[in-house]
Amino acid sequence: MGFSYSSALATDIHRVRFLIRDTVEANAGLQDEEILWILGEEPNIYFAAARAGEAAFLADGKGISSVSIGGLSISRGSSPEEAYRKYLSSLREKGAHELLPSPKAFEVL
Repeated sequence: MGFSYSSALATDIHRVRFLIRDTVEANAGLQDEEILWILGEEPNIYFAAARAGEAAFLADGKGISSVSIGGLSISRGSSPEEAYRKYLSSLREKGAHELLPSPKAFEVL
């Protein structure tokens, strides 16, 4: 599997990586082939980015906010997680707006 990214944003894979901030190979959350599959499953780049962001977030264990083992419970602060989830939600919202037809100008007589 591979990783590619260029700030020229010449491909949809690069655009998705930019939107989910997955631009450094050493810290890559997803491989190009995984992003390509997601792009084929979603109706536009914003939905694809939201889904890819979730996949990378959960694969890295970042989506886990608390763990309980026996009587021990460890919780992580939720502010970075919540901020990222809100960002992913905003990508979905933008994707939904892209699916809607643009309003036509009309004149009232």
